[in-house]
Amino acid sequence: MLRLIDDRVNQIKTDLAKETRIRVESLDIINSTLEEDIPRITNSLKNEVAAKEDSDREITKKIIDEFSKIYSAIEEERKTREETENSMFDMLKEVVGKVKNEIDYEKKNRETTEDNLLNLIEDACSKLNQVSTEL
Repeated sequence: MLRLIDDRVNQIKTDLAKETRIRVESLDIINSTLEEDIPRITNSLKNEVAAKEDSDREITKKIIDEFSKIYSAIEEERKTREETENSMFDMLKEVVGKVKNEIDYEKKNRETTEDNLLNLIEDACSKLNQVSTEL
């Protein structure tokens, strides 16, 4: 019976040694995998982060460029509108000046004509008075 127990103990020791060796080998495989893969994964993540940052910078640059173009177009439109408004205002002032000059000219002509008619009427009245007193 002792022999059986010894055989059984030896078998258990062998199984334990085998299991320990398998576990140590598994741990070695896991450690070597981690030692190889973690730096590779870390580098891959760094590369992805750098690529994302580059992409973000490029998108930001494009957005800024587009806003600059829009702002320039708005400024150009504003300048054009102001120039048009100023041009129209100048033309309107010129037209008002011409109309005022024409009104003044017509007023003077009318006044001159009225004065001439008044003088003619006065002369006619004066001549009629003379003729009526002579009669």
